[in-house]
Amino acid sequence: MALLPESIQDFIRSQGSSKSASAETLRHCKRELFHAVWAQLVQDPDFLEVYRHGIVIECADGITCHVYPRIFTYSTDYPERVLVATIRDLGHCPCPLCLVTIDQIALLGQVADERTRLSTKRVDTAERMSSVISARKIIYEKGYAPGNEHSDYFLKPESLVATENAFSTALCEEFGFNFFGILVVDLMHKFELGVWKAVLVHLIWMLYTLGKDAVNEFNHQFRTIGNFGRSTLRSFAYMNVTDLKNWAARTYEDCLQCCIPCFEGLFPEPYNTYVLCMLYTLALWHGLAKLRQHTDTTLNQLSTVTRMLGKELQFFASEVCPHFNTTETPKEHSARDQRETAKAMKPNSGTRGKGKAKTASPLPKTFSLCTVKIHLLGHYVPTIRWFGTTDSYSTQIGELEHRVVKSYYRRGNKKDYVRLATCMQRRSQQLYHITNTVHQLGVKAGHKSHSVNRSKSTPLPPFSPEHHHQIANSKKNWVHIRDLVSTNPSEPAFQNLIPALKDHILGRLIKRPFDGGEGDFSDEDRNHVVIVNNLLYQHSKMRINYTTYNIQRDQDIINPSIPSRSFVMVKAPETEKTCFWYAQVLGIYHVQVIHQPLGTRSPQTLEVLWIRWLGEDLEYSGGLASRQLERVGYVPEGDGAFGFLDPAVVIRGAHLIPSFFFEKTTDLLQESRFVDRDMLSCFLGTGAGHVALGLRSEPDIAVADTTAEPVPIPNDAAVAGPDEADLGNEYNSEEGSSVSSDSEDGEDEDRQEGAEAEAFFAADIPNGDDAWEDDDNAGFEDEDPIFDYDYSN
Repeated sequence: MALLPESIQDFIRSQGSSKSASAETLRHCKRELFHAVWAQLVQDPDFLEVYRHGIVIECADGITCHVYPRIFTYSTDYPERVLVATIRDLGHCPCPLCLVTIDQIALLGQVADERTRLSTKRVDTAERMSSVISARKIIYEKGYAPGNEHSDYFLKPESLVATENAFSTALCEEFGFNFFGILVVDLMHKFELGVWKAVLVHLIWMLYTLGKDAVNEFNHQFRTIGNFGRSTLRSFAYMNVTDLKNWAARTYEDCLQCCIPCFEGLFPEPYNTYVLCMLYTLALWHGLAKLRQHTDTTLNQLSTVTRMLGKELQFFASEVCPHFNTTETPKEHSARDQRETAKAMKPNSGTRGKGKAKTASPLPKTFSLCTVKIHLLGHYVPTIRWFGTTDSYSTQIGELEHRVVKSYYRRGNKKDYVRLATCMQRRSQQLYHITNTVHQLGVKAGHKSHSVNRSKSTPLPPFSPEHHHQIANSKKNWVHIRDLVSTNPSEPAFQNLIPALKDHILGRLIKRPFDGGEGDFSDEDRNHVVIVNNLLYQHSKMRINYTTYNIQRDQDIINPSIPSRSFVMVKAPETEKTCFWYAQVLGIYHVQVIHQPLGTRSPQTLEVLWIRWLGEDLEYSGGLASRQLERVGYVPEGDGAFGFLDPAVVIRGAHLIPSFFFEKTTDLLQESRFVDRDMLSCFLGTGAGHVALGLRSEPDIAVADTTAEPVPIPNDAAVAGPDEADLGNEYNSEEGSSVSSDSEDGEDEDRQEGAEAEAFFAADIPNGDDAWEDDDNAGFEDEDPIFDYDYSN
């Protein structure tokens, strides 16, 4: 984006007046420069000729096409959005898509709000152009400064500015182009770094009012949540969540997907229930808005959840927040002290040498609904209906390019960065063209060769996406099944292990339909099954391919040695109330068996998963209707607790989070349906890719929307704030760090998007998602290969 020159004030002072330009005049000059640059592009005669008549282009596939260039979307954050829309930044009508006023923003989800969006939609009309021309005459012909009351008479009713829009001048009259329509919603800046960040920051302030124990417990619970999938959910093991230190949009998204169990029980009732319902609605809205394939059903669900979210946020702001005396965190307070001290020590401050400036008590903090980002949530459904899914025009695509530019800085000598980055970029382009030329000659180039030590490992080879799963056929790691049982006579998992395994094998051989059990076979039937050499061949990992909701093939890695990657989900029978069953994989094996009644002596190879089943908590009601996550726990030791599973019936890996509220986190867990969009679609029963599974959907979202309104909390239920000294001693150890919070206008992070949405967690995490190459020998050195996981819990 073009910037005003440093000498702009000198130029203005030289035009007959020695006065410096006001802030409003500089903003006007910035808007004029922005649209002057765009005018050079869209008002170019060659561009208009192509826009009018099209251009013939030979495409990469050799087919010649007649192409008509069109501008469909303009993805940007709010400050640049108002520049394109030529409206006031946070003016009386702050929305670039409709004429809703600032006092109507908090009405999200109400009928009046939906009516306003439809009846006051912004359109580039002759009346708008006439108002701008009249205001410009007052400034440029009458000599009034920008922002005067005479020009505001024409501009202020719709929060316009006295700048001619380059898109309107070039394309509106001849082509009927409405530049307001190209300003699409942006999920990253408006929700992940906007609404959700504001809610999370305020919840952290509320936690500080409960004392340091609540804050420390919250951080501890997040650190125990493991990663999941191939970069789907990254670990929080090396951070304090309440610090929000160096977080990008990706980190806020991960936090939303698994924060519900971490908040559960930290707030007293009835606040706990209301906060959990709001978090569930936020996660549900985010999952639906970020779908990469929509249908009328999912869009109707998103519309319903938007109304629910508006009600939840309004209740949270009016009935929950006032009962918590939220203030700055100790780190925020300390950081503010440092800023004011540094300001006081400047030579021109007049207080140099007077020592450190001490501020008063921490500033109070409130939760505001009067932010344009909350209002824009209501524009997602019509935008998706018109332009398609949000991943097509998200600013995340462009923000990820920050990685490339920053990599140049890390690789260089940190001096003369612009010249260095330019040289690196040109060199990379030259290498790219050279590599393509070599490839056309049939020579492999452009890839580094790696020497891998194969003496102790046998990686799984690549396999076709059409296959359901892959387990290695290596026989390096084996265990004698009878020795295993005899050496562990008191372990519950080994009780009836051999009969259960043979029952499972018999069921597989006779093609018995899966119903969760192993079948009822006699000892005589079991004696007909021979396990060759009584050996189980053990493997460290299993790959599972599955079809996602948007008809793409994806893959999960099941690893029994990593608890967060050891859970699987299978389709529950139609007779069950729940849609899915869950199990923890204790071991991955293949066995060679001979079934004597078949009359053949050649062994068959069967792949089996040794599992422990999890069942629903019968005393708890979860799901969409109650807006609570479902709760599952390990089946009590005894018949049916442990068993074997055919890998072919596994749908995909499951993400289960400990239910921290019950302290014994290995007893009860909560399913995380928001871990990715495919998991959410499984529970909602939507997505073309899930038709073959025949999944049952939960009750319609409208059921949750028609539940009774929460009863307002009595005023005498206020929660007292903490002892400031008690918190200060605990958290002032790092004076330079603070919670990066939203201001009341909700737009500060837009002006700092370069610092907040830059890298998307580029740092490597030990044992993280990059280490997914399967190795049969991984995890078995210097330890018993069976007891990788404490199954007794």
